[in-house]
Amino acid sequence: MTQRANETRRLPIRALVVGPGSALAEAIDGCCCALEMQLRALTDVDAACRVLARGEAELLLLDAALGDTALVALVHRVRTELCIDGVPIVVGGDARRLRAVLHERAPGLVDRVLDVPFEHDELRECLAACRRIVALQRGWHAALDHVSEAVIVVDEVGRIHTFNAAAQQLFQWSTDELRGRHLRQLMPTPHRERHDVYLQRYLDGGEPRVIGRGRVEEGLRRDGSRFLMHLNVDDISDSIGVRFIGVIRDLTSERERDELRERALHDPLTSLPNRAHALLRLHQACGSAAAHGPPFALLYLDLDRFKPVNDTLGHPAGDAVLVAVAQRLRRALPADDFVARLGGDEFLVLLIGVDAPAQARAAADRLRAALAQPVVVDGHAVTVDASVGVALWSADGRDADALLAAADRAMYRVKRATADARRRDA
Repeated sequence: MTQRANETRRLPIRALVVGPGSALAEAIDGCCCALEMQLRALTDVDAACRVLARGEAELLLLDAALGDTALVALVHRVRTELCIDGVPIVVGGDARRLRAVLHERAPGLVDRVLDVPFEHDELRECLAACRRIVALQRGWHAALDHVSEAVIVVDEVGRIHTFNAAAQQLFQWSTDELRGRHLRQLMPTPHRERHDVYLQRYLDGGEPRVIGRGRVEEGLRRDGSRFLMHLNVDDISDSIGVRFIGVIRDLTSERERDELRERALHDPLTSLPNRAHALLRLHQACGSAAAHGPPFALLYLDLDRFKPVNDTLGHPAGDAVLVAVAQRLRRALPADDFVARLGGDEFLVLLIGVDAPAQARAAADRLRAALAQPVVVDGHAVTVDASVGVALWSADGRDADALLAAADRAMYRVKRATADARRRDA
């Protein structure tokens, strides 16, 4: 690890000289070698921009002999079109005149202007300062590439300036491909349209609906697939320019864990909590009641006359009846109460705050009444009833096992009494 770090620190600074001839490169070559800089000279502006876009230059030195118009255009192209912020730009020529030109036509975009011919100490001081800036930039990018979150920096119109390694992996684009392109490319509709509206409203002095606030959004990968992400955006603008930084966490794995947990605790047929969820909730209710929380009643429901539905109409019809029963039970209960399917045709209900037998029995009667209306399945009217056993905390038990056993026994007493009554009536 130490050896690799030392090798990285010894990498020479890659300097690019752009001008109509070789005079500038020759003038600074000796100083660059002394400062362990790797010098490359190009006369073609387009070729120089391609080198910069590929990240192959860390310091840009421009010869004023390019002419004011070409010089200013190149500076704007590097900073605005290519969105390269971290590469220092040094211009060599008539320093006094150039400062006036650049102040008017490219304010804040050039780091240093030097007189040509160079004064040796001034040149060396300038290049040494640039080397320090490049070293800091290397550290900044290395740090960004080692964080697990995706980090993206954009300007005031949404052009991408920084795109770290995690962002490249998450969105499936490389930095070279996306730098200078609009952030909309990473957003599905309608999020991309909303982004422009929010950004412009913020820049106009409006409410920061996105800036400084974490939120869940959808991202768009290169292959067109969408994913949920948690996005934090902050304004990091300074006197040089407007910049926003977005830190993104992929929620795919968290969502998958939540879905697995949801499936583990819910019945796939009725979407009600399942037996495991019911037992967990019952244990929690017992613990809460024991700690001076609200008491509760437990209802154990077993459907009557359900088996003939499966036997005569088939299991799909039986499933449809169970779904209808689940919906009716849920609608018949207050939001604070809890209903679960234990399996088969058995259901469990927790009535929070109920501690009197009469209250619990009245609730059981309401649930039976909700189930009394026929369920129409494939043109057949199916009627079911329920035997309901009641257990009260703490009269019938203070723990989950005791309460379940008491409610189960009570349910079978009701079922036997109902069967006996039917036989007498027959």
